Amino acid sequence: MNFALGKVFSARALRERLDLLLAQFIANDRASLRKSGTEEEYEEKERLLQEICSLAKDFGCKVKSRKAQSSAGQRVSAAVTRDTAAATLVPASQVAFDLLERIVQGTDIAATPGPSDETTTTANNPRQEASTNADDRPDTEGAAQVVPRRRRAQAATASADYEFIEKRWRHERALKEKEHALEMERLAVEKLRIERKQQRSEKRHELKRERTERELQLREREMEIRQRQLQAQLDEASQREQLSRFHKGTQDAILKIVETICEKLAK
Repeated sequence: MNFALGKVFSARALRERLDLLLAQFIANDRASLRKSGTEEEYEEKERLLQEICSLAKDFGCKVKSRKAQSSAGQRVSAAVTRDTAAATLVPASQVAFDLLERIVQGTDIAATPGPSDETTTTANNPRQEASTNADDRPDTEGAAQVVPRRRRAQAATASADYEFIEKRWRHERALKEKEHALEMERLAVEKLRIERKQQRSEKRHELKRERTERELQLREREMEIRQRQLQAQLDEASQREQLSRFHKGTQDAILKIVETICEKLAK
């Protein structure tokens, strides 16, 4: 058990806890199961616990008898027994697991007593703590001491619950703050990414606009050059035509003069 559970248990603590559980079974479990349990559950639990009793007898473990309790203690024990019987309608495997857990928890209390362990055990198993307190108190304690014990147990349970709720609230608050900080960082990064993307888009648009303007200027210059070339070609053609007309007119005039001279010579 030490190797399986990773805890240190003493033989005395195990023996005392086993005696207590067997005594509780003999005193209360049969009656409570007959009142609140079904026949199958009663037979299954009866068989399981009878095997535990037989195993204890085989190893020489004797169930110690406990003294009679006071009337007030009996009433408290009966109420706790009824509540426990109403809450324990579970299969045999779960009963065996709960029995082993009760043994382990009882050994923890016996081996390492302290206020923190008592608070933890009370917070985990309030009904078991009330039943154990009702069975373990001496005969000299009366009803006046039972009520303060229950009040202290309830106060310890409430305090442990409050501390647990407060710790859980603080933990959830810290997680929410971290999530909020991460969300703000994510939004800042997203905003920066969008701004950079917009800047790159503006730069690309500006470069495209400048390139378009340069292309338009080049085209305008090419058009001007072409117009000048065409004008020069037109001027050259016009000059050629004028020169051709001048030469033709000169030739006609010379021919007329020659003809006139020839006519005069012929007379």
